[in-house]
Amino acid sequence: MDFTRLYYQVLLPVQGLLERERRHSLLLVALLVLFTGPLLGIGVAALLAGVFPVALVASGLALGTWRVVYPAVQYNYRRHFKQKLIQPILAEVAPTLVYQSLGTLNEIELWASGLLERTGEVEGSDLVRGRIEGVECKFAYVEAYALREDRERNPSLRQRARLFQGMLFVAEFPKPFLGQVLVLPDHLEPTLGHLAQHLQGLNRSRGELVRLEDPEFEDLFAVYTAPGPDAQVKARYLLSTSFIRRLTRFRRQLGRPLLASLNYGKLYLAIPLPANPLDPPLLQSAVDIERVRTYVEALELMLGLVEELRLNVRVWNPA
Repeated sequence: MDFTRLYYQVLLPVQGLLERERRHSLLLVALLVLFTGPLLGIGVAALLAGVFPVALVASGLALGTWRVVYPAVQYNYRRHFKQKLIQPILAEVAPTLVYQSLGTLNEIELWASGLLERTGEVEGSDLVRGRIEGVECKFAYVEAYALREDRERNPSLRQRARLFQGMLFVAEFPKPFLGQVLVLPDHLEPTLGHLAQHLQGLNRSRGELVRLEDPEFEDLFAVYTAPGPDAQVKARYLLSTSFIRRLTRFRRQLGRPLLASLNYGKLYLAIPLPANPLDPPLLQSAVDIERVRTYVEALELMLGLVEELRLNVRVWNPA
C-alpha cells in the first residue's frame, strides 16, 4: 500500500469537512457540559446536605441526559469520519472486503465462540467481512453485556454489566475438527475487568487443562478442552507447534491480553480494548498524519491475522 499517495490524494482533501464537523461537535459537547454540570453539582450538594430525593433526581437527570445526548451529538461527525476516512483506507488495504460502519457481530456469534456464554446484549460497530487469501473471515468492534435482575429492589429492572469490550475476529480454521478448545490468558490481568470474573468461572466449568511443551506459550496462556475420549490428543492436534509459536508471536506483538477459542471449525480471537481504535478523536484533528497511520495499523493488524497465523494453509508443516 502506498500510504503517502493515500494520505495526500485521498484523505487530506476531506480534512476541511471533517474539521468543521469536529469543531461543531465540540461546541455541542461544551453546551451539554454547561447544562449537565450544574445539575450534577446540585445533586452532589444535595447528597452532602442529606436531601436524598433531590440528589437522586438531579444526578439522574444529569447522567441520563449525558448518556442519551452525547452519542447523538457525535453521530454526524462519526458517520462522515467512517465514510470519508475509514472506508477509503480499507478500500486501499483490502478492496475485496465489505465494510459496514454500523454493523457488528451478534450475540449468537459471541456465544458460538465459547468465550462469553452469558451475553444478554451486544453493541458495536465497524464490521469488516469477506475473504482474505481464500479464508472466510470477519471482525468488528464489540461491546457485550450481561443482564442481571435486581430481585431485591425491583425484579422488573435489569442491570447491565459489561463482559467484553474490544475487537473480535472470526475465521475458518484450516483443520477440520469437532469440539472446543479455549486459549485463555494464564494470568487474569486487571485490564480484563468484568471479563476476568467470567473467565474464572469458565475455567472451572470447561473441563481439563491441556499441558503443552512450550514454556513461552504457557507463560502467556492456559489451554482448556472439554473432557472426553482423546480430548488431550485432539487439543494438541489443533494447537500444533507452529500454530502456538505464531499465536505467541502475535500476542507479544500485540502487547495486551488475547483470548482465543477453536469451536467446530472456527477460530475466534478476542482482543480486549478500552475504546474502539477506529473511532474519531474529538480533541484532535482526524486527518493528522500520525493519527491516520494508527487507523491504518489497526486495520492491517486485523487483516494480517490470516497470514500471521497461516490460516490460508490447509496442510500445515512445522515452522
